[in-house]
Formats: sequence, structure tokens, C-alpha cells
Amino acid sequence: MYKRQLDNNIISQHEIANIKAHGSDGGFGVTAQLYHNTLDSASYGIYQDGYAYSLASNNIISNHTIQGVYKSPTSTGNTINLAHSLYYGNNDDGDSDMDMNNSPVYGDPAYWDATNGNYHIRAHSAARDKSLGEGYAYDIDGNSRPIGSSSTPYDIGADEFMGWFLPLIQRP
Repeated sequence: MYKRQLDNNIISQHEIANIKAHGSDGGFGVTAQLYHNTLDSASYGIYQDGYAYSLASNNIISNHTIQGVYKSPTSTGNTINLAHSLYYGNNDDGDSDMDMNNSPVYGDPAYWDATNGNYHIRAHSAARDKSLGEGYAYDIDGNSRPIGSSSTPYDIGADEFMGWFLPLIQRP
């Protein structure tokens, strides 16, 4: 069994799938662990077939033309467990076909400017303060998680919303 982990990434605009997990039915499977990723604008967000097991939590899965998450129904030993992932704008989220889908979140991730590759989330994002709380001390930009008190939940996806800061102007 091969184990791969992918966390705190922004993956977008791939032709077929942003993430593909494929294992051999002959016992050479793959385990994929996907945490705090932002997956946007492909045919599929996560595409899995063959003998594969995926554990995915706190991911944004948005704007996929065919399906947000796809699991081949004909592959044996093929399992996907999802937790606290945000779905938005997919032709079909695919979340109902999963083996386990705990606490899905639905809503606009409110990217700053996805067309130009800016996947930072805005103040009104449905991803804000919605993660399981486990995870990484820093986001994709190296900013601390969570912003606010230590009891504030992390944001879903690769980016932690930084809030609004006003410059300090000192007068002589």
C-alpha cells in the first residue's frame, strides 16, 4: 500500500481532475490523505478508481463541470471518507456516493479573484471558522491558524482569512 498526503494546496484548472487516486486491483493500493486543500475548476475535484482509500477533510471542492468527488462504483476496495468539506458550484457534488461524509458544508467560498488565481477567501466565505479544528498551525501563505482566539475554529481550505487591518498613522 502506498501512502500519499497532500495538505494546504491550491489546485485548479486541470483538464480532467485536480486530484486522481488510482490503485491496482492486484493489491498495490494507494492511501491518499487530503487536508486543507482548495480544489477548483476542473472536470472532477477528486477522481478515484482502482484499489484506493482516501481520507479527506477541511477541503474546498468547487466549480467542477462533471463532479466534485467521484468514486468508481466498479472498483473493489475503493473507499472515500470525507469530513467538513465545503461544496460549491459543482455540476454534481458527488458527496452522496461517498462511504462516509461527515458534516458537509455548502456555500460560496467567496474567493477574492479565482479567474486570476487568487483563491484567498473573503470575510463572507462559507469556509470561515467551519473546519474540524484539527490540522495545521499555518495556512498556504504561512499565516497562523486559527486567526482569533485559540478556541476559534480553523477555516476550511488552504487559506485562513486574515481579517481587516487598518494602517496605523502617527502624527508628530
